[in-house]
Amino acid sequence: LDYASSGMIEDNTVWNTLVKPLPKGVALHGIMDCCHSGTGMDLPFEYKGENAGCWKMAHAGTASEADVVIFSGCEDDQTSADLTVGGEGAGALTTAFLDAQRPGATFKSVYDHIHQWMNRLKLTQEPVMSSTNTFDMNQPFDISGIWTKGSAGPTCRDQAFWKDSKGYTCADYLNKSWCDPKTGSHGKGWKFWWGSRDMYAVNGVSAKQACCACKKP
Repeated sequence: LDYASSGMIEDNTVWNTLVKPLPKGVALHGIMDCCHSGTGMDLPFEYKGENAGCWKMAHAGTASEADVVIFSGCEDDQTSADLTVGGEGAGALTTAFLDAQRPGATFKSVYDHIHQWMNRLKLTQEPVMSSTNTFDMNQPFDISGIWTKGSAGPTCRDQAFWKDSKGYTCADYLNKSWCDPKTGSHGKGWKFWWGSRDMYAVNGVSAKQACCACKKP
């Protein structure tokens, strides 16, 4: 497609064509080293790591059965830089991503390395990592398999669009350490005087049923 005659490829088109049709059990890792690419696949969750260190809801209207994660070169309102590496042209995100591939790398180490690499070069673009689901960023970075919860067993998926009676999502339960992903029990952030998580169920569904981090392995 030539954008000059056919227009830009929109994020809705990428979602509907590439992500939405993928079945459960499929993993897809993508790199969009291009301008205005922050939400280029319309994935529901975005990881914000340098300050907040947590997941946030980015696109409430999308949900997929597949495990999809994408690294984008910049925010939606930014441009993504080109560089010269070894005498040849290269994208800043692609170069930083490849440089981050080290033995023992985790999703978090790759994310952090990309941002640190950009900062060293004083680039103003803010790379974005988004996903179809929240997961533990400290698990090994592996593009060969399913990564949700870092489990070798069946893939777990948070119930799409679930919120408890107070309006909190599965991402909140994970980010605030209200559940321990290793055991499914109360996490260190849950206060005993709050009572049981079942007290905050909606239509009979509590975090224990809706959220991967709160389920027993």
